[in-house]
Amino acid sequence: MFCLRHCRLSLLCLALSALVSSAFGIGSTKQGSLSGGLTILSHNDLESSLPIFPFYYHISDSCPDDPKSGSGAILLGEESTFDSTLASCRLISESLWTPIVGNFFNGLNSSLSYQVYQGSFHRNQLFWISKDAGTCRAIDIRGKVTKVKCDTRLPSLCTQSAPVSTFNSSDTSAAYQITRYVGRQFLKGYRDFYVWKFLGVRYAAQSERYPPYCHQKHA
Repeated sequence: MFCLRHCRLSLLCLALSALVSSAFGIGSTKQGSLSGGLTILSHNDLESSLPIFPFYYHISDSCPDDPKSGSGAILLGEESTFDSTLASCRLISESLWTPIVGNFFNGLNSSLSYQVYQGSFHRNQLFWISKDAGTCRAIDIRGKVTKVKCDTRLPSLCTQSAPVSTFNSSDTSAAYQITRYVGRQFLKGYRDFYVWKFLGVRYAAQSERYPPYCHQKHA
């Protein structure tokens, strides 16, 4: 299994042969493309409130540290107008993130601050979120919401509705799928709350079978 966490996926062409899903194209019935990269933002604090028996943490379907509602998001790195970014969120079967869904300080503040630390954005960067009473607005890494003109070009925060995978259950439905063209082949994967996953990735060309032996009689 090949997993990507907090990684940016620059997606082109979703929808080729029912491709896309979670990262661009979304759903086998939709077509579209995104550029600028997608990043899953999630607060994964492995040291907070760990259970007494670590083994239980790995095999339980419901861990005590399951993410809080609204604590995750998908960051669209390309700067777009409000209408364009809303359409992009819909391409991945999501909508624009809204404070009504969850508390920004349950993890998104840390995730966005880390993006600034990496140098992906400056510390005063604004990110599109959902409208309020018809007014376009954006949020910064400190959680301050500001009214912004709808034709301003900004990166954006989409909701993240993909569930957490467990040791025996993963939601691989079309809404969370993604297809990437890598190394002259299409790789189809999916996302959960924390990562992009690509299973069964071939790391070498398939070897050819030996031709069947044919015994020839000599005259």
